[in-house]
Amino acid sequence: MKYLILITGLFIFVYAVINGSNNNLKSDKFDAINQLKTDSRKLAFQSGEFICVYSFLNQNAKKITQGFDPCISPNGKWIAYTKSSHDTVDFSRNIALISTKSGKITDLNLNNKNNFGAIFSPTGEYLAFSIFKTTWQIGLIKPDGSAFKMITNNSSNGLYAPTWGANGKYIYTHDLFNLYKFNISGKQLETYNLSKLLGDEFFFSTESRFWFTSDHKNLIFEAGINEYVAGLNTPSSAIFCYNFTTKEVKRLTKKGLCATNLWLDRADHLYYSGFENLKEPQIIYQMSLKDSIPVALFKGTHPSIGQ
Repeated sequence: MKYLILITGLFIFVYAVINGSNNNLKSDKFDAINQLKTDSRKLAFQSGEFICVYSFLNQNAKKITQGFDPCISPNGKWIAYTKSSHDTVDFSRNIALISTKSGKITDLNLNNKNNFGAIFSPTGEYLAFSIFKTTWQIGLIKPDGSAFKMITNNSSNGLYAPTWGANGKYIYTHDLFNLYKFNISGKQLETYNLSKLLGDEFFFSTESRFWFTSDHKNLIFEAGINEYVAGLNTPSSAIFCYNFTTKEVKRLTKKGLCATNLWLDRADHLYYSGFENLKEPQIIYQMSLKDSIPVALFKGTHPSIGQ
């Protein structure tokens, strides 16, 4: 039996696709709903060109500024996002922080015209982000603008889409072919060859993200696949889980859904956005690794949630 759980406002609708004669919904399938109804955290997301914040307790969302690539701090007080100019001649994009309470905006002032995609460490102590020098590299900075440093290696392909380990001590980034583990001092600790680890059936882009679960036994990742959805002229994307014990890859999102913007919280709940037709709005989903049941939240992209 497969389930699609849709949350709209104060009402919860459950649609069950029945395989065989068993049509009884087990109580443990509703754990995700019960947790969401009492979740005190805030979720940041993107709606068009606006940064928004959603409260599960109040069941409402509000726009707070124009921008892209939102990432909410672990305590929910700040959102890091990308401010982008619309000047085609002197284009720039830069990272800023906005208070979810007051709306106060603080620019990081990195003395660089091309940096984006900041992501808070689980402790809130640092931000990791993409920054262009002669190649794409990973920047690291504290939210107050101090302790800026570059994380790089000898890869000629650049480094992309940083994520954090659950303890906030390690950064993971890739160059399309290898996944790298760095500490916050910038020392490269491990290298994973993606083809040898996952096989050759996946396509990776500069936006593909790789997340280790809190026990480090699974690698959750998004990847391009040889499938197409309505209105999309390029290969679709799905979310997968690689188990380091079994050495097997399991698909988490359903066929026919183009899923991107993967985010993993400390409880190993997945958040992502997806669509089945490019002409339709994207939907943000939540999923637990325990049951892999997608919970459709609301329209939007680029979700991130406080810890």
